[in-house]
Amino acid sequence: MRNRDSELAIDLYRGIAALLVLLAHALTYALKAVHGADSTTYPFIDRLARASLGSGTFWVWGFFVLSGFCIHQSIARDQQRQTFSIPRYALGRITRIYPLMLIGLALAALVWWLTGGAASPGEAFPVGKLIATLFFAQQFVGDFPGYDPAWSLCNEALYYILWPILLIICRWQVTRAAVIGAISSFVLALALVAVWKTAFAGDGQHWLVPAWCMIALFVVWLAGAALASIWQWLQPRMTPRLAWFAIVWLALIYSINVAIHYYHARAWTYTLAAYATAPAFALLIASGHHLRLSQSHFWQKLATWLGTLSYPCYLLHQPVLDFLEYAVMHRLPVSIQESPWLHTVTLAVPATLFVSVLGVTLEKRVMAWRARILGGRPSPLPSTTATSIA
Repeated sequence: MRNRDSELAIDLYRGIAALLVLLAHALTYALKAVHGADSTTYPFIDRLARASLGSGTFWVWGFFVLSGFCIHQSIARDQQRQTFSIPRYALGRITRIYPLMLIGLALAALVWWLTGGAASPGEAFPVGKLIATLFFAQQFVGDFPGYDPAWSLCNEALYYILWPILLIICRWQVTRAAVIGAISSFVLALALVAVWKTAFAGDGQHWLVPAWCMIALFVVWLAGAALASIWQWLQPRMTPRLAWFAIVWLALIYSINVAIHYYHARAWTYTLAAYATAPAFALLIASGHHLRLSQSHFWQKLATWLGTLSYPCYLLHQPVLDFLEYAVMHRLPVSIQESPWLHTVTLAVPATLFVSVLGVTLEKRVMAWRARILGGRPSPLPSTTATSIA
């Protein structure tokens, strides 16, 4: 993919999604501070806000589709250049995902120390969770306090490993690998759910829960890889009408997702909603060139900046929110503390400024360092993770 309008659209989507995740977490903090942890007791409008704007998972599904698309585009580009190898692929993924992840984890540990562990009262410094995060196993032991978005990196690491294995098994036939991977993931997830239900009575704390969720969501990531395999065929056929169809489709599933969160539906309904969003996100990506962002200097700059912002925004905003919530908010007027909307703005604005300044600066330096490590210029394609994908 070398269509500049498509590249800019992907940057735009990533940045907006990352900012919406930040807003979701800020709103969740505010509502919890004002009304408590049980959202079923919230007033109607606040409960609705928690189920809609306060749900960032929807946007993480979009990140998974983007990630699958961009990762396979990267693989295909290296194959065309005859430079693809498993060691180089692994180095590319490690140098992309680890630097800012380590910075974010260090920031979360610093905030834990500065706030006296206020995010997890009564808990000693969670060394085990910190170590688990370093090896992408946090979903099995719990997220490090103030670093909740890192759950998606656990998924990403697994998907990065599985995809080239599938390609090799399928002799590099991408569509076949995506279909076999999706069917296998769905069947295996169902099998794990059956074992979890029958052998462990549906214990919500059992390690099988994150296991089947991770495997089930691989289907969403594979939708992006499948999109990459038919990109040259699909993009010329994407009309503005199909683009609007994708937007309406996403709006419909978003409404269903709001209802699922509002009524606290069962876990499998979230997975089905994720499956339903994947084709719509794929169509939205494929129709991005219709935005014609390259024709405006302003939109070019904004989209590029949002693309650079997306990964640091996703990984660094939570520790900042933690610090503001537990070290700053109680010093502010009660009128701000007790208003969910003022509380949200007071958290979201400084966090956005922090990631916009320091986060973007760090991202640019990391990408320049990564380019030197990989021995070439930075790729024109966004190297997404579930956040840069959350």
